[in-house]
Amino acid sequence: MKIRLHLLILFSLCLAHFIAISQIRILSGSKKEIYYQFAEDIKNNTNIPLENYSSQGSIDNLNRLLTDSFQIAFTQYDVLLFKEIENSDIKKNIKLFLPLYDEEIHLITRNNSAINSLKDLAGKRIGVGSKNSGTNITSQLIKLKTQIQWKEFSIPIENSFFALLHDSIDAFFIVGAAPVNILHSLSENVQNIIKLVPITDKELDKIYKQKTIDAGTYPWQKNKISTYSTKSLLVVNTRNINESVSLQMDKLYYDLKDNLKGIRKNKFSHIKWKQVDFSNLKNIDWPVYKQEYVTAEKIFDLLAYIALVLTGFQIYFVLNKLLKRKHEQTVAESISVSAMFISILINCFFASKNLLSNGMPQFSANVLWVVCSGISAFVGIGFWVAGNQKQGVFRLLKRSLKLEKHEAGDLAKSFFRPSGADEIIEILGRIAMIDNELADEEQKFIQTFSDEWNIEIDWSFVKTNFSNIEDDGFIKLRQSMKIYLSSLPPQAQVSQLADVIVTLINADNKVTEEEDLIQSELLGQINKYLGKLDTDLFISVVVPQFLNQEDSNNEILSDLKKVFFAGGNVYLSEPYYSYKYAEVICEKYRKAGFLAIVTHYNNQ
Repeated sequence: MKIRLHLLILFSLCLAHFIAISQIRILSGSKKEIYYQFAEDIKNNTNIPLENYSSQGSIDNLNRLLTDSFQIAFTQYDVLLFKEIENSDIKKNIKLFLPLYDEEIHLITRNNSAINSLKDLAGKRIGVGSKNSGTNITSQLIKLKTQIQWKEFSIPIENSFFALLHDSIDAFFIVGAAPVNILHSLSENVQNIIKLVPITDKELDKIYKQKTIDAGTYPWQKNKISTYSTKSLLVVNTRNINESVSLQMDKLYYDLKDNLKGIRKNKFSHIKWKQVDFSNLKNIDWPVYKQEYVTAEKIFDLLAYIALVLTGFQIYFVLNKLLKRKHEQTVAESISVSAMFISILINCFFASKNLLSNGMPQFSANVLWVVCSGISAFVGIGFWVAGNQKQGVFRLLKRSLKLEKHEAGDLAKSFFRPSGADEIIEILGRIAMIDNELADEEQKFIQTFSDEWNIEIDWSFVKTNFSNIEDDGFIKLRQSMKIYLSSLPPQAQVSQLADVIVTLINADNKVTEEEDLIQSELLGQINKYLGKLDTDLFISVVVPQFLNQEDSNNEILSDLKKVFFAGGNVYLSEPYYSYKYAEVICEKYRKAGFLAIVTHYNNQ
């Protein structure tokens, strides 16, 4: 029995030891600041056993990472470079695990101080953070590079405000991701007497990245401030990573890599995660723990250039065949000029984005497609067809666009005579008259459908009975759509009807306010029928304002749902898909003396 007990104890000790040695120990920072919060976010977004240890900052983290059994730590890149000066062999074991975000350099002084630039620090008493903080190292590097001589006071950041306000120092540095918590949560008394000082110097351009702290980043900051930033990093000591921990480190690495978007979307994660890019190793000259990101980036760049070459061949084959037959009228008529202009517009948008993001292969491909679409458009207008060049480009373009506009009526041919054809014609008629004006283009468009389906339309009746009088046309049109959909028409037919509605509204080349309003409501009804609805819903809330008001307005209240709320009756409409449409309904009841408001459906 004793032997079994001893074995059980031995097994438990071994298990505890295995768990301990396989647990990742991470050094972060002060519990009130971003390093610690980031470590907690990592811990909360992975199943890897991880213990978060607070510290005094970047220097403290590196010192303990080198001398203790910690595997991973947060630090600043400039601190890492500074430590390399002290120990040239540091790169043998200290590796970059992942790059994180930029940390801005803040210089704080009293707002009545004569310190308004970095040069004004000469001869002044400057707080540089505790000796184990990254701020301390950053201030030393700034002093070394700029050769500005000031008197250093190694004061923890949390004590620097007291020292500044009691005239023990003239200013102090803080290095941290803006907005730094301690600077954002100052008391109003402190906010009223401090300011940020710009930091600019040509020598600092060589080691730091220029940044701007926008006005309003802190409640007490009125103007934008020029400064610099250093990259924050996660680094590891490979000497402290045994076989079991190595497996956990690999899992943590891929957890973070694959779940970065999830961490960003997590409402409990720090807002600075939005600036994290694990693949961004620009200006970081340090050996990495894993090569995947560097390799992947190179592979993706190679694939982008291969895609560019293939795009060149693709466009060559397209244009080669097209230009050989550019003189034929049938070829010209087979090309949609409108589609080519849309292609040009889309590729111009993407070209601008890719140019700004240094995606040169993608930018080049966009330019090639713009050229291809432009040449295709010239073929489409019949520029090279015999006898057309004398007419001029603009005349040919106008003729082609007009032809395409008329061809929009071909959509009716695919509709045939659907179930609910009469209801569809009524819907289209009411749409045309929603602005109390029946344009010729709208009438011709609807006539195309009625001719195709052999339905006779009395246009005088349409003009007289489908007018939008006191916004009643909105309600009747919505009801017509509701009746049509209640007949359960095929989804393909309903989807086509959505296209027809959009085409009709744009038939006269202008969209009135009434047309825009009803379009959003009708398309909302259609999308709900098709199961595609992913937008907010709105309801009209109607509240009687005096006794007997309900009794005298029973007719207009009959369409609403009565609920008892806060000691009285409140009337709710059905859900609507457009805020403006819900406002139209509210206006109807306001005219009758009711209080009527629009609210989100989920808030009822």
